[in-house]
Amino acid sequence: MSAWTPHRLRTSLDRRLTEYCNTLTVPLSWPQGAVSMTFDDAPVSAFEQGADAVREAGGFATFYCSLGLMSHPSPCGVLGGPLHLRQAWSCGHELGCHTFDHVDAWSCDNETFMASISRNAHAYGTLIPGFQPRTFAYPKQGARWSVKRQVSSRFSASRGGRPTAHFEKADLNLLRCVFLDDSRRPEPAALHHLIERTAKERGWLILATHDVNSQPSPYGCHVRDLRYWLRQCVSAGLRLLTVERASTELQEGAGAGGRS
Repeated sequence: MSAWTPHRLRTSLDRRLTEYCNTLTVPLSWPQGAVSMTFDDAPVSAFEQGADAVREAGGFATFYCSLGLMSHPSPCGVLGGPLHLRQAWSCGHELGCHTFDHVDAWSCDNETFMASISRNAHAYGTLIPGFQPRTFAYPKQGARWSVKRQVSSRFSASRGGRPTAHFEKADLNLLRCVFLDDSRRPEPAALHHLIERTAKERGWLILATHDVNSQPSPYGCHVRDLRYWLRQCVSAGLRLLTVERASTELQEGAGAGGRS
């Protein structure tokens, strides 16, 4: 077992504080559970094969984009460009916010992090006049408690990365998600069980990946596997909703909610 260094102790405490501070907790009081399919960084393959798979399953996807990196090469393939984002939005998919240059909350101060968010939101408004993203996903290592309140004041929901579903309630300021990436996807039996439990308990499962094709990167998902897991979700009785749509339903059902 590795030793608890001061750095590891501070990091662990920070993550615990992030989990329990600045929450916006809402009950999952809807009549039927839901699944949301999210694509981080939004490579071209996500806008093409990924979006097609979600539409085939009967829903719409959420794309979390860093507009400063549009059309740039990345470890998960060339990222989507202006045309991809506009087309996805016009087709009914959700465009969510990342940081402009994919900066991580753990690698910079809060001012720099929030400035990157503001720059990304402004770029969205330039790309699609009048548009502003309503949900956010923390890049890379996730949220820090010191920036969580500032982020939550800008967005109706923010997604972190704890790998499980929501049952009974959800903190809209730090949503959980399960990655379908080849390097992080749960074992099939565990994922089947999670889907079945989410449907039975009327929960909310958020899935995520990056690229989607027949030869995915370690950060991506094979298109065959994506179609399979989406079919399993829908067959189990989960509605396929964007993060914005699902969070709006929950907030409307909860009234003022439970911010703390």
